[in-house]
Parts: sequence; C-alpha cells; structure tokens
Amino acid sequence: MRYLLSLAALCVSALSLANASAPIPAFNRVFTVNCNKTYVVVPKDTCSNIGKAFNITTTNLRKWNPSINSKCTNLYIGQTLCMSPPTTSSSVIAPPQSTSASATTSAATTSAAATTTATSTISTVSKTTSTIVLSKPTDATQCTSDNDCPGVYCCNLFTKMCVLDPLNNICDIQPTTVVTSKTVSNSRTITTQVTSTVTPPPKSTPTHAPGLPGLTLNIENAANFCLFLPSSPGNKDGNNGQIDNDAIADSEKNAVVFCTTPNVNAPGARIFPDGFIKSATYQTNSAAGFVQIIGTMDRDAYSLSSKDGGGQYDNHGAGSPPKSSCSGYSYYVNMIEPNGNDFCIRCCQSYADCNAGRSAYGCNRVVPPL
Repeated sequence: MRYLLSLAALCVSALSLANASAPIPAFNRVFTVNCNKTYVVVPKDTCSNIGKAFNITTTNLRKWNPSINSKCTNLYIGQTLCMSPPTTSSSVIAPPQSTSASATTSAATTSAAATTTATSTISTVSKTTSTIVLSKPTDATQCTSDNDCPGVYCCNLFTKMCVLDPLNNICDIQPTTVVTSKTVSNSRTITTQVTSTVTPPPKSTPTHAPGLPGLTLNIENAANFCLFLPSSPGNKDGNNGQIDNDAIADSEKNAVVFCTTPNVNAPGARIFPDGFIKSATYQTNSAAGFVQIIGTMDRDAYSLSSKDGGGQYDNHGAGSPPKSSCSGYSYYVNMIEPNGNDFCIRCCQSYADCNAGRSAYGCNRVVPPL
C-alpha cells in the first residue's frame, strides 16, 4: 500500500510539473508595448522632422515602429510612435472559475514567461513610459489652409486647428465674408466692400476617448492589424463551458481586441491563436479617409462554431463593445462570420463609410472590396 501511495504521489507531482511548465497560449495573455520615450503625431509631422527633433535616424524610427512604410506616408494624427527601442510585456489572463485556479495560473506565469523570453523576441520586462511632445507655437496654430492638414483632416479657419469634418460643416468656412460691389454714378465707378462675420462652426469632437486597454483596434497593414473576438475560445466562459453557437453576437458587449502582433497603439490587446488568420488583404481609400482589412480565418483555431452566423462590433452610439475605438479614426465596423470563415474590418473618419446598420448584409456589403 505504501508503494501505491508513493507511486500515486509521484504521478500527481509529475502532472503538476507538466502543467506548470506548459506554455500558455498567446491568446490567454494581454500584451503591452512599452517605450522609454514616445511621441504623438501632430499635423505637418514627417519622419524627417520627428527624427531631427529626437536626434534619431529615420532608419531607427522605422525599426522601432515597423508599421511605418518605407516612404513614411502613413503617419496619422494621434498615432503613438516609439522614440526608443520598444519592449513588450505580457500578463496571464486569470480564469474566471475560482480563486484556487487563479492562484495556480499565477504560479505558472513565471515559468511560462521565462519560456516566452527564451524562445521569442517578446520581453516580459516592464518599463516606465514617458511621453515627450515637440514644442508648438505659443498660439497653437496648426494650419492656415487645408493643405497644411494630412489626409481627410481640414483646417478650421476659426481656430487654425486641423480637425475632422464628418458632417461637412467645418471645412472651407471663412471667418469673414467680403462682398464687393461696383456702381457707376456720373461717369464714376464707385467700389463698395461689405465685410460680414460668419458664425463659428461647431467643434469637432471624437466619439470616445481613444486608447483604452483591450478596447482599441489598430490597422497598419496586412501583417499588422486587430479584430474583436469573444474573450474566451468559443465564448465558453459566457456559455457554461460549452461552445456557443452564437459566440459573436453574444459577445458584442464584452469582446476584447486581438492583434497579429503587439502594438503600441493597441494597448492591452491579445494575440490571435496560431493559425487563426489564414489570409488578409489591406486596402485604403485616402480620399474618403478609411482603411480596411478583409480576409479569411480558421474558426477551429478559436473553437468558433460552424453554425455561428456571425455578428458585428462597432463604436456607433454606446458602442459594441462599449467605449471601443480604432486608433486614429472616428468610427469602425468589424464583422466576424465563423460559418463562412470570413472577417472584415473598416476604420473611418466619416460615419457614412462605416455604416453599422447593415450587419445582416455581411462583409460583402458592409466592407466590400475596393
């Protein structure tokens, strides 16, 4: 009997050791990119003037911010850039079952973190961050015409600030209007000028505060983008441990952000499960001011049901999920369709380009290929 007990204890010990050393999937971790120095892009910025201000080369700027393209033409207002070598920290998501389970997960974190550091470029060392903003003119003037503003931003001629104008009631409105008239009297031409003051247009304000951890999407290119997904595989945590046949629709209020890679503009995001993204096509309409990704996925990689007709995440109204956003854009619409292994996402400056009222139409209608 003593030998049987010893053998049983040895088996339990071996099983515990195996569980403790088993790597924790990336989708069960929250990732945050940290930099000792960061900078937030403002109107008129270029890679050259940013590099000069921080005394760094454009090569290092692109190296520390791999989302910047070779010609540095894809900067956007509000984008956070690393001005020093970035590091990535991660933390394990505690399971919802019990306190003891959480304790077990925490115990395994150190071992798993060590494994991650040894086998990948991800570092688990957290660093304090600080934000450095380049000096601006004391009058905070950003523009004198629309040519001074990037993309679809325009110049509010009343405030001299680059703003978004989704309702077309700000751009090209002059603070004053001069009307010139000429009359002929006794062979003399009389010129009269009348100046009238125009009522200032309304201020342009974002729908939500950007940058909330786990709720901020980011689209850079086909290799660097994010989507919303249920917080657990197959939404099992919200369906008594069983795969939810309506996982996408049932998680519209509590979904979290998953990305292809850790990104400073998507704080607190998770990483897609291995093999989840099968294909991705990046497209942009610079005139309208939106970017989009359409692609295919493997639903089995995240335990999504083939019976799941899908659903839509967006930030219209209160948001689904609430307070969600897409970095650098006013609106977004994101559809996941497990039954067809399809997904799509579009981030827009204009409400009309991210129409959230057509979820039943699917990706082909809501985010059609360009």
